[in-house]
Amino acid sequence: KLMHCNPVVSAGLQAMLRNERDFDLLPCDGTPSDTARLPSGRVPCVVVADHRQGLRQVLADPGSRCRVLVVEAVSRGWAVRTALQSGVLGYAAVDCPLPELLQGVRSVERGSRFLCASASQAMADSFAVGEITARELDVLRLLGSGLDNKSISRQLDIALSTVKVHVQAVLTKLNASSRTAAAVEAMRLGVIEVRGERA
Repeated sequence: KLMHCNPVVSAGLQAMLRNERDFDLLPCDGTPSDTARLPSGRVPCVVVADHRQGLRQVLADPGSRCRVLVVEAVSRGWAVRTALQSGVLGYAAVDCPLPELLQGVRSVERGSRFLCASASQAMADSFAVGEITARELDVLRLLGSGLDNKSISRQLDIALSTVKVHVQAVLTKLNASSRTAAAVEAMRLGVIEVRGERA
């Protein structure tokens, strides 16, 4: 089943999957509840979806026989982790090689986890930084929102001197020379979400 929000990607996936003899494309109206109408006794199906639709599927119907493979334009560590933690079985980039994408569909159909090469790299990169504490992560998210130290201090209800300590810690852990560089690097690595890309 295809539940991808991008019509161009959806059309490409449909054309690709239709050529595979061991795949049957099932009709889908684009809603998670649609999967409840699978014929009884049918083997588990694979829902190929974008990140948002994939999470909607697993959260709306956690006991479904459908297994989800997310196909996204960009693989970021936070997105991959969020998807896997929510119950998605596979994650692939739109531009991954065709054999790799087909391998992903088949792996997920078997109930195995699958990450394409770029999704695996994104996951690895997101864990490559020094361990960031929960409070440092709070500060880092607010840095990413463009707040200054005084605003962060007020929002988190902590002393300004404490904010400065946390900012210096994240600069060191991310090997960044400035607050902006730290936020950009954290987004690149998937340590914090990229604005406008919430699941």
